[in-house]
Amino acid sequence: MSHHFCYYNTLFDAHPINTLKAPLFEEEFQLMIKSFKLCALGILTALPAIAVDRSNDSLPPMTAETLPADIPALWATFDASKDPLNMEVLHAYEHNGVTIQMISYAVGIFKGKEVRMGGYLAYPSDNDGNIPGIVQIHGGGQRAMADFSFAVAQNGYAVLATNWGGRLMEHQEAGKPAEGTIATDWSPLDATQKHNGWFANTEPDELTYDDFDSPRNNNWFLINLANKRAITLLQQLDFVDAERIGVHGHSMGGKLSVMLAGTDERVKVAVPSCGGTGNAPAALKARKGNSARPQEMKPLYAKYIDDAQMLPYVTCPILYKGPQNDFNGMLSNMAFNWPAIPAETSVRFSITPHMNHRHTLESEFVDLLMFEEYLKGTYKLPQTPLIHVDLKGNAIGPVITVKPDPSQEIERVEIFYSQDPNGQFRFNRSAEVQQHGDLYIAAAPITSTDLGFFAMANVYYKHPEGLKLEGPRWNQYPADTYILSTNVQKFEIPEVQAAQPVVTDITTRMIQASFENDGLPDWYRYSQNRLNTRKIRDPKWRGPIGATLSIDVLDPIGENLIMEFSFNSYSKYGREFPHGEFYCVMPIKASPDWQTIEINIDDLKAVRADQRGMPSDWQTLDHLVLTHRLDVQVDGEKQTFTSNANRGHGRQLRNLQWVGGEYPQTILMNGGGLELSAAQYEQQFNSQIAVSIDLEEQIDGLKKAKH
Repeated sequence: MSHHFCYYNTLFDAHPINTLKAPLFEEEFQLMIKSFKLCALGILTALPAIAVDRSNDSLPPMTAETLPADIPALWATFDASKDPLNMEVLHAYEHNGVTIQMISYAVGIFKGKEVRMGGYLAYPSDNDGNIPGIVQIHGGGQRAMADFSFAVAQNGYAVLATNWGGRLMEHQEAGKPAEGTIATDWSPLDATQKHNGWFANTEPDELTYDDFDSPRNNNWFLINLANKRAITLLQQLDFVDAERIGVHGHSMGGKLSVMLAGTDERVKVAVPSCGGTGNAPAALKARKGNSARPQEMKPLYAKYIDDAQMLPYVTCPILYKGPQNDFNGMLSNMAFNWPAIPAETSVRFSITPHMNHRHTLESEFVDLLMFEEYLKGTYKLPQTPLIHVDLKGNAIGPVITVKPDPSQEIERVEIFYSQDPNGQFRFNRSAEVQQHGDLYIAAAPITSTDLGFFAMANVYYKHPEGLKLEGPRWNQYPADTYILSTNVQKFEIPEVQAAQPVVTDITTRMIQASFENDGLPDWYRYSQNRLNTRKIRDPKWRGPIGATLSIDVLDPIGENLIMEFSFNSYSKYGREFPHGEFYCVMPIKASPDWQTIEINIDDLKAVRADQRGMPSDWQTLDHLVLTHRLDVQVDGEKQTFTSNANRGHGRQLRNLQWVGGEYPQTILMNGGGLELSAAQYEQQFNSQIAVSIDLEEQIDGLKKAKH
């Protein structure tokens, strides 16, 4: 490891004259002089490694032989309250009764230098001097945002959003009040995605803390240090109740929320979002067609850093919120890992159907309800719904029984099931639910006994009247209901075969007869312009070979019908099948009557100009979108297609179905192909992060921050 020094006295002090023999002194003296001259010219020169004084470091000395035995012992070596915080307010203002401060505070001394963390501190300007505190942790590629801090703070909390990723915050950008200030400064370390972007490494390099394989070299470890110090900062504010501290984080921040809750008893409630489900255990990776990441965990990462190792130490109430098809916080992983949480710990879930890395409003505000219960005592959430699966079932198939907590008014119950082994892209079928007293029961027709079985349920409760909660400007008020979910129930192939349920499900050519209410519950929207479904990857609705896709359209104005198709996207059908994004634009005649539009596989065009291969049939189609606007590249030029369907002109849709064609003797089952390589998976994972960041920044209305 090399260190760069540009100060003559520093070099001289590192090598006191009385410790050097004359011949060596002359050689090194000339080297020092040369280095001094180069530094004066602004030229960076690498010199032999020189010992750094670590006597004042916030972490104790350690060697590979003296690593602590376990996670509690590792974190017992760090005193989050020992060092001064040296908090600086870089910019401050008031908005709607909330004080918002852009701050910087000391994480500690590392390799002889003070490391600092930036963030937004927001709190009600007029408070009773004893309010709860929240540590808010952003996701990968994102940054602390004043709006998110404000949104929670206006509900009566002191919120500290840490800027661990190191991006410029909105008030640091050019022309903004804090332009040119430094808030987050990891140097001489680096815990951002620019260093160890997969965040799974524990081996040493010039930007890590230890010079040997160590959990203290891992990015997550370093960020957790900063978040522990955020708790300390909140506790030292004279208007915060030090005994009422919660944590909330999204995506990578979800993992960090679990990590903080599992390593710091000062956390009284935790709400991880879209992260924190843990890595896939060996039992899940052995499942053919699973969605587990193929990367092997480093031994020290597996022992000290993985969420699965943190969960046994989570003793505060915890709620996981995420969508069914999240690429980062996979519910399959949670089904295996979260039972490790102590039985006496209160555990809840709020799962949005079908989406990836997003929530509907019915889940968006549940974190605030958790804070209201466990930090304020102003509301009592129902307990996690009970779920039981009888695999043998009845003459229809396995039977799923759900018993919700009736302490609050129940709007409805949804029961989902699937046989798809791919937890990331699984389509969860909606079962027909019947209520019998306080029980909600559904039979689940299955396709095969050669596949596993997965089930979960959502209970929709009436949002509490009189409890005023406010969110960000784009989701300002909660929905009428909120979701509490069961955990995912999993049964592997041997368990299904042992139960011998009847197989009653058959393929059907009708995909969606009615689009009233957006085709719920099988379809979903990320935005008003895009209506999505994964329904067509289920063998029940999979397209026959040689079929056409038919849909009835009523359009009194007339314009384009625009559809997008994803083939083999994360589905692991195998790289031998074409994969990518395709589209079809069908002109619609203005008419007061219904028209039938048919689309052949040959009508599809590639969205990307560099697309390799075109699908020859519908068997690997796994995502379908009806959209109002589409940008594509045609002959190197951007081309935009639009539809009038979002302008209130009365367009209606019905009878989306397959026409003609033949089903193969054996339908390609989900997950039937080759697995992705580690490199391919990481590429797709990083692309998903990029998509997520773009969606976030579209929603929050911020311009892309410059690094």
